[in-house]
Amino acid sequence: MEQIFLGIDIAHRRPCPYMALANDASEIDSGWIDAQTIEGRCQELVTKVNKFTKQGAEVVVGIDAPRLPLHQLRQWKWHRGTWQHTADQGLRGRHCELVVAAYHLANPQWTPLLDQAQDWMKLGFAIFRCLDGVGEAHEVFPTASYALLCGTDQPQVRICLRNFKQGPKDMLDACVAALTVLEFKQGRGMEVGGGDGYGTIVLPRPVPAGGPSAVLVFPV
Repeated sequence: MEQIFLGIDIAHRRPCPYMALANDASEIDSGWIDAQTIEGRCQELVTKVNKFTKQGAEVVVGIDAPRLPLHQLRQWKWHRGTWQHTADQGLRGRHCELVVAAYHLANPQWTPLLDQAQDWMKLGFAIFRCLDGVGEAHEVFPTASYALLCGTDQPQVRICLRNFKQGPKDMLDACVAALTVLEFKQGRGMEVGGGDGYGTIVLPRPVPAGGPSAVLVFPV
């Protein structure tokens, strides 16, 4: 089945950009959705993007936001290549974010408990719930994707700039979110984290060799 890759960059006080890419990484559609209505419109957006092909297509979504809040603070930290029990009251952050940080790909925002989450995170949680059962949705981290793709000339993306004026960096993040799930689904990326039950982050390339274990098996 043909696939379409939809990237969404999440914000709360400004519109959220989206971009859809075809299998060859060429742009199919892009635009902006008001943050106050995006939760209700996400299913509509997936359906809209799906209709860009005559036969219909599977829509794979990459969302630049955490999938879930913590239910309790983390009691373990990754320090100098080993897991260590924390001596304080617990730490924010999920397993997948620890992997990204351990490889120095990006500085995560460290997902907190729900009542401590910023509004844009809560919007991301709601969008993941909204898309449950509608389309395949993955969490992405464009900053980490930029790091992994730095210095390479592949993949090359064909996009239109017609919807960039409102927020060029935000739209570019939406593009890279779509590209990340494309690379992952086509077998060139990898999924990290998940050992704590709070979801994974999808990357466009495997983590660098010679670093800590890509899995960083989470202690239980």
